[in-house]
Amino acid sequence: ELVGEHKDVFTGAGRYSDRWTLRLLGYQADRRLTVISTHLKAGNSSADREERAFGVGEIIEGLLQGLPSNRPVVLGGDFNIYSNRFR
Repeated sequence: ELVGEHKDVFTGAGRYSDRWTLRLLGYQADRRLTVISTHLKAGNSSADREERAFGVGEIIEGLLQGLPSNRPVVLGGDFNIYSNRFR
């Protein structure tokens, strides 16, 4: 892990999303991978959806912008499902 490249941003609902950059070993060229962990606001109300939209915007602006265009990114996190219907 490249500690100096760690970053976290507030994504709403009292939560933060974190970004880590990993340097892959065993390659002649410098190979890096960015990993983002998130847990966005759960719920089905319009306020919940607005909170999630805010969080996604913060991830895009605060964690993804500025990365090299060829940098592989893995985004993972908690995904709460309350029904089999999506809106």
